[in-house]
Amino acid sequence: MKRRLDEEIVKRGLLESRTLAKTFILEGKVLVNARKAIKPSELVNDSDNIEIIEEKKYVSRGGFKLEFALEQFGVDVSDKVCIDIGSSTGGFTDCLLKHGAKKVYAVDVGKNLLDPTLKQNPKVVLIEEFNARFLSKEIINEPVDFITIDVSFISIIKILPNLLSILKDEGEIVSLIKPQFEGEPKYLKKGIVKEKSIHITILKELLKKVESIGFTVQNITYSPIRGGKGNIEFFFHIKKKGIFVKEEIIDKIVEEAWEKTT
Repeated sequence: MKRRLDEEIVKRGLLESRTLAKTFILEGKVLVNARKAIKPSELVNDSDNIEIIEEKKYVSRGGFKLEFALEQFGVDVSDKVCIDIGSSTGGFTDCLLKHGAKKVYAVDVGKNLLDPTLKQNPKVVLIEEFNARFLSKEIINEPVDFITIDVSFISIIKILPNLLSILKDEGEIVSLIKPQFEGEPKYLKKGIVKEKSIHITILKELLKKVESIGFTVQNITYSPIRGGKGNIEFFFHIKKKGIFVKEEIIDKIVEEAWEKTT
């Protein structure tokens, strides 16, 4: 049975998503039977040899998600002190370092998750087995310029309050938004948000909650790579002060997310 090349790449576990596979193909980084592929839609057989000719840019696909968000929001992390909340393998941490971060505090409730190459990096301060809800100036004893959040099974609303005292007044937060953990259980079908209207409702409710804490949501975008179970994810660009994003942009971003993510 023949299958699209981008689909087959994901099926074989060579790359994590069709979006990423398409990028690699269009950049000439995929070989099919020793021939450079040029079209994601090319049909291939199970017997065809497929080879990725360039190593992954980041230790996990999270790096590509954050890279997209930084570009969309126009955020520059060079020479900044950062916190990566929910660091896990370290995709976000890796992305921050590759974009010039001065230091990254990698915080995770788990243990032994961070990629060994990042553990050995002198710019990384690992804080394992720690619940980010309890972050404080005593834990992070220096002013912080930038914070990323990528958490599961908990709302970012539980994380944000303590960050007010840690983040510089002009600091920024880029948070991955996983609607399945932000909305009420009634919105989910087997752990998945399956309707655009529900995405819109969850994001608008979350927008108000974030702003009630004392932050402003400056901008919103979608993640180019879907999360677990195929859930569409989003990003909030958050600051302590500034212009509030208009609610209407959420409708537009959700529409784009459904159209462009795979």
